[in-house]
Amino acid sequence: MTAVVEAFNAFLAQVLFFVSSTLSFGLIGLLFFIGPALGAIAVRRSLSLRWHLFLLSICIFYGVVPLLMGWGGLALAEHFSCDVEITIYKCVGNPQLGNLITGMTFAPWGLMLTIPSSVLGTFGLLISFVLKVTRPNQGIQTSPRPTAAFYRSHRHQVIAGVCTAIAQRWHLPLLGVRIATVALLVIMPMLGLPLYLWLWLAFPFEPAAEST
Repeated sequence: MTAVVEAFNAFLAQVLFFVSSTLSFGLIGLLFFIGPALGAIAVRRSLSLRWHLFLLSICIFYGVVPLLMGWGGLALAEHFSCDVEITIYKCVGNPQLGNLITGMTFAPWGLMLTIPSSVLGTFGLLISFVLKVTRPNQGIQTSPRPTAAFYRSHRHQVIAGVCTAIAQRWHLPLLGVRIATVALLVIMPMLGLPLYLWLWLAFPFEPAAEST
């Protein structure tokens, strides 16, 4: 009986390690994915100059968010007179606040992910912005018809038409694509949800002439 319990505990520990590792890698991928995703939205959608500036400001702000969180944590610690032991903050009568401040002061380590992500996104947005300004009468800028190689579909649309578009683009069974999408969202939400949202934002609906 003891051997069975030990085997079960070992198996449970392996499962927990796998889940925590998956979530950690998913979070790292998500943090690095945001900047390039914003740049890709501008390129794919051929957005207006105002939207370029809006996405550019978000991208730059995202790059410095961990630094702002670190400063905010230090300000809170000073305001509430919290004590620090090595890197752990303790606030008298409010241990939850101490944990929050400790987490905020560790946030600047995220700059190792958010700054490269922000740089890539800013680079993509600037390229798209320059092309929009210098070539206003060429290519997709004068055509009312989108030129993306991948379109979201109105046909059999449930939420955003992403699954239908994937099924049509690669000639896959629609039900299978939807089941795989739901499974990805359940098993790896940190990967599946951002990817689905990005496909939703980055790609337009198919032109009316093709959707009929």
